[in-house]
Amino acid sequence: MRLGTFLIFVTIVVTAAALSVIPPRKDKADTDTLELVQIMWRHGDRTPIVQYPNDPLQNETLWFPYATGFEAITKKGKQMHYDFGQYLRKRYEGFLSPVYSQKEIYVQSSDADRAIMSAMSNMAGMWPPTPEDPRSEWNPQLQWQPIPIHTIPKKLDNFINFGAPCPRFKELKKEYTNDSPFAKSINEAPENSKLCQYIIKHAGVKECDFEVISDIWDTLRIQKAYNMTLPPWVASVYDQMESLSAIFFDSRVLVPTEEAKRVKAGPLLSFLVKNMELRQNETKGVAKMYALSGHDTTSSIALGALGVFDTQFPSYASAAIFEMHKIQNEHVVKVFFRNDTSVPPFEFEIPNCGYPCHLNKFKEILAHILVDGEKWNEVCKSGGSSPSASKSSASGAISTTVLPHFTSHFIMLITNLLLISKW
Repeated sequence: MRLGTFLIFVTIVVTAAALSVIPPRKDKADTDTLELVQIMWRHGDRTPIVQYPNDPLQNETLWFPYATGFEAITKKGKQMHYDFGQYLRKRYEGFLSPVYSQKEIYVQSSDADRAIMSAMSNMAGMWPPTPEDPRSEWNPQLQWQPIPIHTIPKKLDNFINFGAPCPRFKELKKEYTNDSPFAKSINEAPENSKLCQYIIKHAGVKECDFEVISDIWDTLRIQKAYNMTLPPWVASVYDQMESLSAIFFDSRVLVPTEEAKRVKAGPLLSFLVKNMELRQNETKGVAKMYALSGHDTTSSIALGALGVFDTQFPSYASAAIFEMHKIQNEHVVKVFFRNDTSVPPFEFEIPNCGYPCHLNKFKEILAHILVDGEKWNEVCKSGGSSPSASKSSASGAISTTVLPHFTSHFIMLITNLLLISKW
């Protein structure tokens, strides 16, 4: 490479880094401009949910040293959320007062015990009794105060546990886990078809696709984490099962079309936007923080609908954080994801919204998928628009929206470099 071209290349790389408008990761929020926090987290470490037919570890008493049985949060999971609550206290110090007030925070959980107990553990870390509030020190032998956790039955929950009946989404789910070109490219790949036959034989299941593999692998993963002896057949396919399991959280499966986003993510995003509007308008009775205690799909569906979630497992106690700030008299939305306790949350650049993402623009790009109440019941009716006719991101191509935020700038600059080299 000629010296001149090399210098141009170096300049382009440096300029690309400079164009990264999103600030570096940090644990402390910008509380000077912060007006509203909405956070959705996954419950803490739990015991297995699925017991496949030939599972030699189906005896529930095996889990009694760690939890109350199957599908339950473990001692480790409680500690995870207690620590996370302490983290949130530090992150929003100066925004939240040191004294608990029901006017500042509203917590809602899915109706699953593990989610409710995660929320309770989190609040114990966030709002311990303090001498600043003598009312909080109600028992000198107990450094804990009760914080309200709200919930609704699963059959009515359409935005945390997604248990409310929705016939249309059942149709869409079958399409995108079995019949779509993307699903077929995964399920019918020779190596995966061979794996499925192997799993049907050894695990005892009657059917197999990447969702079944994900469920079985999740059980095996937990058993392995607790040093239980896995059946011999697992060793040769464990890694392959792990790689396929993550596909279940790919947005091309969870929310691959605009219709799927509307049906599945619409009520959750409507909840977030409504609270932003209320806070923007300084409506009385609006909390400063809303916390949703849910599951791996809660955050992955919300982030997937925004086009920022790639193929990864939402780890225990992971969280998507939506902050609304008022900067130079303009309300802006910042979205973060915390999937690793060893590093600060990662901030996304929301596609088609720019950075910072202004609230009005945020509402504009989501307007077509925001549904709730009777409107949601209507779109949930069976026999909606054909998935193939909907605008889709379910092709085999990886979406560029999950690439680092400076990628588009960098590609443009590299293109210019290639043109310059031709000169």
